[in-house]
Amino acid sequence: MLDIYQDSYDFIYLFANQTVLDFYPAFGFQRVQEYKYILDAASLPKPTSSLHPAYRKLDIHDRDDFSLLREFAVDGISYAKIIDVRDNTHLRMFYFLIALPDCIYYLEEYDAVILFQQSEDQLHLFDVLSRTRQPLEAMISNMISLGTKEIRCHFIPELENKQLRIEKITGEDMLFVRPTVDFHTAYPLIPLTSHA
Repeated sequence: MLDIYQDSYDFIYLFANQTVLDFYPAFGFQRVQEYKYILDAASLPKPTSSLHPAYRKLDIHDRDDFSLLREFAVDGISYAKIIDVRDNTHLRMFYFLIALPDCIYYLEEYDAVILFQQSEDQLHLFDVLSRTRQPLEAMISNMISLGTKEIRCHFIPELENKQLRIEKITGEDMLFVRPTVDFHTAYPLIPLTSHA
């Protein structure tokens, strides 16, 4: 299988748990340390919308919302900087319908679908898709609540903000790639919605 696909793509990646860490290197995979990207909420501009909230939760069982999600899964512009996965429609639909159906919102002002979840003083930003390039910081500022202190981006965000903190990810799933690839960053992160 690897011989069939290895010349068709920049690299092949997978995530491994502790039980198989010694297995994948035997097939030419190398472990890559991933990093998380954390944004200080206080560094964001004030919301541009006077609507409260400025976003609408999408319902995967609603015909119109489902159609909207399908459009964004196919043609949405991703805000993952440096590392992204192309032709990711099926995996995006998996995250919309199965993995994160309660975390999908539409930000009408920016014509964007945003996957996020508020957890105490943290906003977990899983993915952002829009039809045209929009200012990500402005979109995020319209999603945070008063108690939000930080935004944890589950992809490398397209931000100019200097308040971005980068930390090593520790835990169960570890990234392996084949062949060794230059990610053009010392702090790689495969977008969460590209994990199969």
